[in-house]
Amino acid sequence: MDTGAFAALADRNDRHHRDGKRLLRRLGREGRPLVTSTYVVDELLTLVACGGHAAAVRIGERLMQTRWCRIVEIGDDTREAAWQLFVRYHDHVFSSRLHIDSRSCAP
Repeated sequence: MDTGAFAALADRNDRHHRDGKRLLRRLGREGRPLVTSTYVVDELLTLVACGGHAAAVRIGERLMQTRWCRIVEIGDDTREAAWQLFVRYHDHVFSSRLHIDSRSCAP
């Protein structure tokens, strides 16, 4: 899961908030946890902290304690595999932030 999706879930005024909540409930019913990376969590907390440290701490605590979202560490092998995907698939748009989204596709 990328930062934008988390931000939409956290912001009730975001135009994607309701859809995100519905998807989250559906995945929960199906027993399918979300997967994200420590990079995304860092980016999300930095973004939320711009509006207040306490809000970032609340969201961070929920993410650290949750069972519905698995946070994975991106190691050197995954980072290299993601880079290779990014280079190889020049016709795909992964992200404007270099190859962060392609890490989700790397083994």
